[in-house]
Amino acid sequence: MEIEHLLTYFKGQFPFLSEEEINSVIAQVQIRVLQKDEYLFQEGETRKTLGFILKGIVRIFFLKDGNDITCEFRMENMVVGNFESILLGLPSSRYFAPTEETMLATINYDELNKLLAKSNKLEQARILMLQQNLGESITKSDNYILYNPEQRYLHLLETNPSLPQRVPLKYIASYLGITPVSLSRIRKRIQ
Repeated sequence: MEIEHLLTYFKGQFPFLSEEEINSVIAQVQIRVLQKDEYLFQEGETRKTLGFILKGIVRIFFLKDGNDITCEFRMENMVVGNFESILLGLPSSRYFAPTEETMLATINYDELNKLLAKSNKLEQARILMLQQNLGESITKSDNYILYNPEQRYLHLLETNPSLPQRVPLKYIASYLGITPVSLSRIRKRIQ
């Protein structure tokens, strides 16, 4: 069932890929289930693994001066990876942990690169995924600069309406750059 989900996603997102190309990637995939708060990656690690989230949410965060600072949430049908290690060869400065039981299809990035070297269409799919991730990062950065916390929270609800039911509000507050008390006030105001 998990592999079927992955197959459906690839066919929908990248209709130009042949079944053989999709299956070559799927053959390298391992299904991994993480429990809530079990680390996928930790600060200081340099593992080159990409994960495709089949079910669940992965929270990406920093620990600074004893404070837990959420910088991103990745959920179903999104790729998650330690891009500092994958692209730059640097140890991770972040932690990656699910906020609920999470199932991922994981692949070693070096193995994926071997497949990409054999197929221009697979390389094209990777470029499209990287462009999508870059676009998401730019949008998040722009929203943080241009909007106040209430507007950022409304945008979060618009793009991820189930997030407040699936993630503790303290993590959402951290992600928005505000205190849990401020988030509580915003939630009361907009209800």
